[in-house]
Amino acid sequence: MSNLATLENENKTLRRQVYLLEKQNKKLEKDNKKLEQNVHMQNEVIPRLEARVQHLIEELMLALHRQFCKTSEKFVGQDDLPFEDLLPQESTESVQNESEEQQVRRKKAGRKPLAESLPRVDHYHDLSLEEKHCACGHDLRQIGEDISEKLTMVPARVWVERHHYFKYTCPHCQGLSDESKPAVRTAKHEAELFPRSIVTPELLAHIWTAKFCDHLPYYR
Repeated sequence: MSNLATLENENKTLRRQVYLLEKQNKKLEKDNKKLEQNVHMQNEVIPRLEARVQHLIEELMLALHRQFCKTSEKFVGQDDLPFEDLLPQESTESVQNESEEQQVRRKKAGRKPLAESLPRVDHYHDLSLEEKHCACGHDLRQIGEDISEKLTMVPARVWVERHHYFKYTCPHCQGLSDESKPAVRTAKHEAELFPRSIVTPELLAHIWTAKFCDHLPYYR
């Protein structure tokens, strides 16, 4: 009898374990279906997100190129233009010489003089007759002049205005007769938009018109 009771107890225990396993199996099947649905949804969303990310990267690269790179009609990835192979090819020596010239130009400090090939239009600024007379009774004598060059232009014409400011001093008293006035007198300078610059109102008007009206870059 004891063996029969033991077998029945083991049978009940096994049945209970089978029931629990079946219940756990059903739960795992439900979880598996949910995971499959999530995987399916992710497989649909991931390609769209990847395409969106690639699109944003391209927009960012284009924005950075327009903002920080040199403006040009040709962008990265653009196919070769027609008849481009007919253009003269620069040799490595010429490219190297140009780079060396650029380095030399960068090393030079200070403002570069205006090109000598540009025509000059001279404007002379002199003292008035009263200012040329010294307090000691003698006339002032011209001892030199200050020359400042400014770049001016009209559409399709560019020239350099040269302003000559004559300097005078008294050869007899060396300007000591009147301490209220300087010993060396120079004609008054005209009012300037930007002091100590080569810009004239005409040149500034042309630059602003080309930039803000014609939408041309500054280096054009």
